[in-house]
Amino acid sequence: MKVMLHDIAGYLTEHAAWQWLETCTRPDVLPRLAGLSPDQVEVRRSDFVLPTQAQQQPRSAAFLAPECAADAKLSCSAAACMWTLGALTFYALMGVDVLEGRGGATQTADTPVPRLGSTHASAELASLLHQCLHYDPAQRPDAEHVHRLAEAALKHRPQPAARISAPAGRSLATSLRELWPESMQPLLCLLLLCCLGGQLHAQQSQPTAEMQQLVQRCQALRQHQAKAKVTQQFNLDTKWTLMDEIAIDRKGECTVNDPVSTFGFNDMGFRIAKYHGGVTNMGGRFRNGQDRRYHYSLIEVTAKRGATIGYDITGREGAQQFAIVPYDANAPYDATLTLQGSPCAKATVKQGVCYLTMTQPVKPTDVLHLTIHNKGAQHKAFIIVNYNPWK
Repeated sequence: MKVMLHDIAGYLTEHAAWQWLETCTRPDVLPRLAGLSPDQVEVRRSDFVLPTQAQQQPRSAAFLAPECAADAKLSCSAAACMWTLGALTFYALMGVDVLEGRGGATQTADTPVPRLGSTHASAELASLLHQCLHYDPAQRPDAEHVHRLAEAALKHRPQPAARISAPAGRSLATSLRELWPESMQPLLCLLLLCCLGGQLHAQQSQPTAEMQQLVQRCQALRQHQAKAKVTQQFNLDTKWTLMDEIAIDRKGECTVNDPVSTFGFNDMGFRIAKYHGGVTNMGGRFRNGQDRRYHYSLIEVTAKRGATIGYDITGREGAQQFAIVPYDANAPYDATLTLQGSPCAKATVKQGVCYLTMTQPVKPTDVLHLTIHNKGAQHKAFIIVNYNPWK
């Protein structure tokens, strides 16, 4: 199955974005960006394949520079191609079209160009894309400048643990969301604790009804005959998203050479997102657990026999709940959650599912570390379910 750029919209990593910019600013590639749309770009592992000019379909208005509205011939100019490159990259990172999909046709010198936040891109990449989308062609960077920046970024940034795309894979996002200045965070946390008092843990000690429902669906996925029904349930549920931001644990996770039975949840989640054109039926993005529009996020991971797998989880707020659902109901394993190296959650096991309930609220800048120890003699799959009570 071909994977196109629009299939991974909203899932592009920082490293992949620089690689995409490096590819598109080559002299032989740049002219082919004229009016290109995301469904014309094929993603092959870590490569981007653009159609030849003869293969290109009709131009997409959402990715045409403002000057092209008056003169379509200008879409082939270097400056117009840079605007298209900025719009395509913005779409691939954010999952939404720049300027609400109207392209440059409605852009004026006074139109504010949206900036990428720290959750989606580094300040360097966000600034560069902002320049590419400038209304004035003369103010946009030239291809050689962007190419040099991309080469430098690729040289100094390590390869991410996850590939840039896979039909059933996961992507990596490393930046954190900051909602207030660092100096205010301890005060806000103290105020929150004072207001909630001892009721916080008591109120959150039991899994929510939605959490229990999600766990039951995951358990049902153990039976092949139930997959169609469960897929429909997840398809109609708009409260969850994929926990697609955590990095792969290359030391402990199974590889393609390790035989392991899985739920198939990641495949299912990708198909649901693609079925809805990358959006839920309520208009929200299937992005990751840092998206404030969703209270629940899920991902399936695997652990080699006897191995411990670990994940840094960021961008959460409030008293978190996690459920670890093993593929084998009787699998010997344990799970822990730590904050700054200290245990921060109470573990409760019910019907083979380990529930981790935070004993304290967290801030979006906190880094939680979740570990799962597979104590068995066989490779095992687990689904991680996270309840994130956004304020």
